[in-house]
Amino acid sequence: VPSWMVIFSEKVLQHTGKSSLKEVWPNLGLFVHGGMSFGPYRERFLQLAGSDVWCTDTYSASEGGMLGVQDDPEDPGMLPLVDQGVFFEFVPVAELEKDSPTRLTLSEVETGVEYAVVLNTDSGIFGYLVGDSVRFTNTRPYRFVFAGRLKHTLNAFGEHVSGGELDRAVAAGCKATNSEVEEYAVATQYPSSDRSVGGHVYYIEFRREPADIDEFAKQIDVAIMAGNEDYTAHREQGYGMATPFVRAVQPGSFYAWMKARGRLGGQNKVPRVLTPELEHDFVNNVRLNEPVA
Repeated sequence: VPSWMVIFSEKVLQHTGKSSLKEVWPNLGLFVHGGMSFGPYRERFLQLAGSDVWCTDTYSASEGGMLGVQDDPEDPGMLPLVDQGVFFEFVPVAELEKDSPTRLTLSEVETGVEYAVVLNTDSGIFGYLVGDSVRFTNTRPYRFVFAGRLKHTLNAFGEHVSGGELDRAVAAGCKATNSEVEEYAVATQYPSSDRSVGGHVYYIEFRREPADIDEFAKQIDVAIMAGNEDYTAHREQGYGMATPFVRAVQPGSFYAWMKARGRLGGQNKVPRVLTPELEHDFVNNVRLNEPVA
């Protein structure tokens, strides 16, 4: 899991006094990761690892084992492993709330569409919705990228923003402002007596803060609008969504919060989307910087 590997790598360098993992393990050449999007952690991990370390993405699920693997370091797409006793089906995420959503086989998928993954296995699992979404980048050969967890979707206003879109938007904000994010999570802000319209609030722990955090928020907004028509309609056509609101948190906040919740290590991951209950718990257990937007 990339988030814990970054923390582990930092601890290794602190303990050894070395400047990179290559100095600790000279033969280190490959880092295989999975379980969550690598994008938000890529730059930091490569800084820690040093030169000439290939990073290979994988996709797996407890219900089906290893389901996909990146075969080309220059292409982020993963090949679906179709010879491992698993029969894949894919449901367009936009149809999940229908009574009878379309279920497609691998040969029927299209690039650029976000699909929910459905598994059928030789161990007896049939028509199981694993809770992940993927997006195909190629069909010759088939390659897909992990788009996010279905439960990590912001849709309080009909904006349908997925976890994958959040990851890409935060990465775009970092690139545009020369900043670096350690961790982040997003919650919904509902209209209230203080706010006539709702929106999204981003709690971000920066490793390197942007010079202009307003520009960072703007770049998040622009990145999501570039690929999400529903979000764009709500932001630009008067359907009631404010610009993203950014709250910076003190260094170590997410680690401390996960520790307080008994969620350190293993397959535990920082939730990208906070429910009202999780947001309340988070805000009451971390130190926030002054509000910025």
